[in-house]
Amino acid sequence: MLSSTNDSADYEPLKSSYTDLDAEYDTSDVAPSQTIKRPLRRIVIILAIVVQVVFDFLVIANAIYDTVFARLFALRPIFDEYSASAFIAPAQDALEYQTYKFDSGFGTGSTIYQGEPSDSVDQAWEDLYSFGILEVPRSQAALMVNNTRPIPGKEGYYITELDVFHELHCLNVIRQKLSPEYYGQNMTRLHKSLMRPDHISHCIDSIRQSLMCSSDISTIVWVWEEDTHTAKPSGTVLHSCRDFDKLRDWAKEHHISVHFDDSVYMEDDLSIPVIP
Repeated sequence: MLSSTNDSADYEPLKSSYTDLDAEYDTSDVAPSQTIKRPLRRIVIILAIVVQVVFDFLVIANAIYDTVFARLFALRPIFDEYSASAFIAPAQDALEYQTYKFDSGFGTGSTIYQGEPSDSVDQAWEDLYSFGILEVPRSQAALMVNNTRPIPGKEGYYITELDVFHELHCLNVIRQKLSPEYYGQNMTRLHKSLMRPDHISHCIDSIRQSLMCSSDISTIVWVWEEDTHTAKPSGTVLHSCRDFDKLRDWAKEHHISVHFDDSVYMEDDLSIPVIP
């Protein structure tokens, strides 16, 4: 039969500090190199932790920039998988290039699109884009990188618009906004909605993006003016341009021929990813 004892181990309190531990363990016989290694090892560990924390912070910061802050800059190439050659617009075959000399927009260099508002000026602007809403066959819609909607009542055709005509529309709205005393009278409900500050802001930024996308690299030059004896910048220079007249003719041929009822949903099996 096992015997039991009432002997118990003596209670010892926890050491209150590193000083108590040092007092318990005599290190007088430890070599100096060993005592030096302890703080050095501690420093190395601390440095490793600091480096890891900094590295993790940079990785997280870079991820945040890519997913949030970089989106603040327009024209960021979000969809790198779509190369420039993949963008086949319906009007691709109508593209031709011509050399044009720009007008200065001052004095004798003014155009019919400038000056005080009038019926003739309004008509000149309308003639630039009033046919801009287009219909294209399914075969051409299938080549677009963005999906668009089929046209109710026009089987096999899809609605679209060339961006140049949208930008001209926007520029004309901004022009009209500058003359409220002329255009403020007898506005239709649609016209009033186009003059809203949020739509004007949309137009300004849309034109900005279009200009940056096109990035015309034609050169502005400085010319010497004898009357003022100064060198002044001149914009009456040659530009290599897409032939707008040919694009306009193409658009007129493809102008939508039926009323587009945007309240009618059409089933469609044309599979093109919708880019948000």
